[in-house]
Amino acid sequence: MCEVFDGVELVQVVCGAPNVRAGGRYALARDGATLPDGTVLKGAEIRGVASHGMLLSARELSLTDDHSGLLELQPETAPGTPMAAVLRVEGPVLVLGVTPNR
Repeated sequence: MCEVFDGVELVQVVCGAPNVRAGGRYALARDGATLPDGTVLKGAEIRGVASHGMLLSARELSLTDDHSGLLELQPETAPGTPMAAVLRVEGPVLVLGVTPNR
């Protein structure tokens, strides 16, 4: 069980990632967030513990196929910083699937 400060309040999140550690900076999706694959997060109880969000790997953010642990952010990243700002994504993002005949 992790207590995560999201920039406004402490949030309880159940996490089993091997690289989670106290004081680390990780991507957090709160209840109600929609992940890139369309999954909408909702509160859950895991092993009798309430979880109100999810700490994310690079794969869950559709950045890479790496699912070996959480996406670790720079230590100077302020809690609550939007991931678009962390990743320096400005404006719309287009995801293209180029077919063999282009």
